[in-house]
Amino acid sequence: MSPSLPLKSSEATKNEFENDLIEYLQKYGTPLKEWVELLQLFDFSACKALIIGSVPGYHIGGSLKKWGHKRVSDVLRRVDASENIKETIIMQFSSVGSIDEKWLIDEFGKSLMECKNRVKSKYPKFSMIYPTVENVRTCLEGWEGGNSLPFINKTYLKQQWMKKYMHKWKSAEAKRARAMPHIKSYTRLSEETGKISWFILTSANLSKAAWGTMQKIKTRSPQLMIRSYELGVLVFPELYETGNGQSYSIQNLIPDN
Repeated sequence: MSPSLPLKSSEATKNEFENDLIEYLQKYGTPLKEWVELLQLFDFSACKALIIGSVPGYHIGGSLKKWGHKRVSDVLRRVDASENIKETIIMQFSSVGSIDEKWLIDEFGKSLMECKNRVKSKYPKFSMIYPTVENVRTCLEGWEGGNSLPFINKTYLKQQWMKKYMHKWKSAEAKRARAMPHIKSYTRLSEETGKISWFILTSANLSKAAWGTMQKIKTRSPQLMIRSYELGVLVFPELYETGNGQSYSIQNLIPDN
């Protein structure tokens, strides 16, 4: 978490986090104009994260890599994955849209697999985390806890292929196993070493509406179609480096949780 942000000094300059956040908020138009003007008074230089946003529309040209999963792909080209070690990309969400395995692996998954050292990194496996019926039945709210998990049975029955990727919700170490999650997170980690290559916390569930789907791929003007506004942040170790030669890592300290 960043410290409380100070007001900008006369010498302060904008950074990538601020630029991307303001550009995202401006997409809402007049309703958020006052908030945009207020936020521009603050110094965001202490924010060690990158904005991952989605904006409804058809995105082409220079806008193609600004939003949705194409934004993730573009950012991850700066990130080193573990070399010669099997890694897992974990997707944790509270709702599932109408998706197919081709989109999950060949489009969305392809963006999540991107990294700076792709030639030396191994092909990761994919895992999804979602509460089971038993998780909901025994949760703190009882069956009411399922209200935050809109994964309708009709969608589930149409997407049986998801079973091979699914894992139950578990949070024993944080004592939240009985609290049904409404957060959405995505990460790439090594189950062998516990090293986390990157981590995303976002409002975006696992859906084409949230992350986008590519259209007109074989033309000169491919486009990314997104249906909803989403906002999240992505962190990775290199963001914390200051140029003094010191390296950083993000570690999963509770691999069995």
